Amino acid sequence: MSDEDAYLSEESYEFEFEDDEDEVQEENLEEDQLENKYYNAKSLKDDSPLKAIEELQSIAILKDSNYDEDNIEWIFKSLKQIIKINYNINNYSNALENLEKLIEFIPKS
Repeated sequence: MSDEDAYLSEESYEFEFEDDEDEVQEENLEEDQLENKYYNAKSLKDDSPLKAIEELQSIAILKDSNYDEDNIEWIFKSLKQIIKINYNINNYSNALENLEKLIEFIPKS
């Protein structure tokens, strides 16, 4: 049996590797966008607190939808900033309302 015959008689295996990199990059992009949106909104809190609240609420509203576990941090931080800003502008009823949302968001042990 020649080397050529041995080569032809061997089973050939094809390996396919799935590329999960695209999914990971897409998830990272979404998280980066939320992070950027959060920090942009937070930077508005001194000059334009109502605009900051509006921007932060667009992140916090993800709590009511099927949010990704990776976004929990940004939703939590957004709710916390909304509470602080409302408190600082003497809007105590909205601060309490958002505090209730934050408490509901905390997992129960």
